[in-house]
Amino acid sequence: MSKYVKLSIAVIISGLGLVLAFRGVEVDKLVMAIQQVNGWYILASIVLMVGSVVLRARRWQMILEPLKKIKLHPLFAATMIGYFGNSVLPFRLGELLRAFSIGKIQNISTSAAFGTIVLERIMDMLGVLIVMLVFFVLYPFPAWLKLSGLIAGALTASLILGLIILSFLKSTLLNTIFEWRMFKTRLGDKLRQIIENLVEGLISLKSTSHLTGVVLYTVAMWIVYYICTYLVVLSVDVEVNWIAVGVTLVATTLAITIPAAPGYIGTYHAVAVMVMVELFNVALPEAQAFAVLVHAIGFVPYAIIGALYFLHHSIRLKDLQNAQQQI
Repeated sequence: MSKYVKLSIAVIISGLGLVLAFRGVEVDKLVMAIQQVNGWYILASIVLMVGSVVLRARRWQMILEPLKKIKLHPLFAATMIGYFGNSVLPFRLGELLRAFSIGKIQNISTSAAFGTIVLERIMDMLGVLIVMLVFFVLYPFPAWLKLSGLIAGALTASLILGLIILSFLKSTLLNTIFEWRMFKTRLGDKLRQIIENLVEGLISLKSTSHLTGVVLYTVAMWIVYYICTYLVVLSVDVEVNWIAVGVTLVATTLAITIPAAPGYIGTYHAVAVMVMVELFNVALPEAQAFAVLVHAIGFVPYAIIGALYFLHHSIRLKDLQNAQQQI
């Protein structure tokens, strides 16, 4: 499947998401709901969201330490450039742009940097799994949905555990596995590259002396994300409890994994509205206002700050082609 077909499918999915999120929208009521928002809560949420990038940069600093000791600010800049890339580029190419930018700024291997970013995503995946399991227990979901969530969580955890084992047996077992016929095809070669990047990232975690710090910063980031979501709920004056906020956070985080146009437009909004309306009986205008605001808080500041760093470091989008060749 060509990249143009994939992009077309992603745009269609985003379009469907927007239609689903804003079906039956009454523009005057939506505008009124947004106008009545408490701006101080929104400002606090924006500040915390930007602060969460500092936490993420600090965690990345710990993971990168076995490769090279890097100051916090370049890592913050590269992370913001990555977010900017995800805002304007399809297929989450911002992650690749992030790896290339830190490689350019700090003169380290783009491939090695990308491996540590993949590790970060594994940590994020584990984080959302744990948060999901907590709120699956606390909220009275239907039994079939709880069972589905537990099975999905167990499968994901098993996959991560398998990758960890592979990271310890890389030189022997992986070479044998990559000789299998399935890895000799074009698709198999891409799968091999993904596995190698995952294993490289896990090896860097194994080498760090800050494993506890990495875990604690991951926990701190999720706490900040929860507080930001709660602040947006307060700003819109939606009457839901703290468990509902956690369920919404998990659902919107999982929405990011759905193929969509850059910036997760449409899919993110659809999931936020659906959860608010269907699970917590929030009025549609308030749910739509919440979806618009919570997405904007995690999108607009990152895109603006990332664009400024992108321009400051004279990085070009065509540099992605070089980055892809290095990984």
